[in-house]
Amino acid sequence: MNTLTKLFVPATAAVLVSACASNWDIDGTKAMQGPNAFADALKSEYVMLATVERDEGDWADAAFFNNKGRAAAMGQEVGPQTVAERDIPQEAMADLTAAHDRLTIALAGGKDGQPAAAAKAQAMFDCWLQEQEENFQPDDIAFCRDGFEAAMAALKPTPMAEPMPQKPMPAMPQTFVIYFDFDSTVVDGAGMATVGTIISTFKAMNASSVDISGHTDTMGSAAYNTALAQKRADAVAAALGGQIMGGIIVNAYGEGRLAVETGDEVNEGANRRVEVVVTP
Repeated sequence: MNTLTKLFVPATAAVLVSACASNWDIDGTKAMQGPNAFADALKSEYVMLATVERDEGDWADAAFFNNKGRAAAMGQEVGPQTVAERDIPQEAMADLTAAHDRLTIALAGGKDGQPAAAAKAQAMFDCWLQEQEENFQPDDIAFCRDGFEAAMAALKPTPMAEPMPQKPMPAMPQTFVIYFDFDSTVVDGAGMATVGTIISTFKAMNASSVDISGHTDTMGSAAYNTALAQKRADAVAAALGGQIMGGIIVNAYGEGRLAVETGDEVNEGANRRVEVVVTP
């Protein structure tokens, strides 16, 4: 930051604040409160730059930075300088142009979420431009450039933490129903298809047991139906064969547990069934 007096104030500074504002009233700007976190942080960053330039006798740049800080505190839209607004040496043009493009993208998403870092990045970019234009104090150029890069690094989105691995939900018992024709113990084609599903489910679940229960409708005597239910349950157990490597429990309830409540001597197909419960 130089001890030379600038011959001009960039034109953009003149339109940022009202005509009655003092270009060098840095303390007055410092006392102002911005309308939001980003504007207030931006004001503070430009006040810092203005103070340094004033103390070095660079009144033109002190006024420029102070005016930008005052404009931010007043709620005006204050963006970073463009590279074209400064007389930048050709060898520095590419770096500064790329930095300006990166800054523009970062500011679009960082003003609200990370206002302090966003304000620092913008002010340090303007500082870098100003020092690069003077181009005779390498340490000051490096200070501004490094400050810009540090602020830009802080503006990068924080990687989301890896979600905690979810414990698998315990498998629930699965129930299957095989229906029978009237007074029959034959497992028909539809029933055999269900048997195949039972076997694949048992293996997929790495299940431990299968509970087979036989049922009938209310046609015939209770004793007859209990025996019939047992034969149906045994028929399903036989169809499962050696595919079930685990405990097989066979029960016969006859007409004692009806799926559809009916009176006695009622031919109800929904009650002529075997229920198979596969338990993890």
